[in-house]
Amino acid sequence: MNQNNWKIQPNIILNTCPVMPVMVIQNLDDAVPLAKALVAGGIKVLEITLRTPIALDAIKLISQEVKDAIVGAGTITTQNNYKLPEMPALFSPLALA
Repeated sequence: MNQNNWKIQPNIILNTCPVMPVMVIQNLDDAVPLAKALVAGGIKVLEITLRTPIALDAIKLISQEVKDAIVGAGTITTQNNYKLPEMPALFSPLALA
């Protein structure tokens, strides 16, 4: 599956790590330490759900601060979420539509 508008192809994401945590970030101060701990433990693919008001900020911050992480958005419920330019990866059936 080749999605030309994706920064990282799905097969690379899925082959990078057999486990992908679904993260609901409530506090922005927790985002980077949590991501660093997961990456240090070998879990490099991180899904941040868009269920909180700070989710997009958490994705941006983790993407900037945790270089070995592959960070994507989950719980994408609208086309507006899908079209956000800062998304490194999208983990949603809408992304495939």
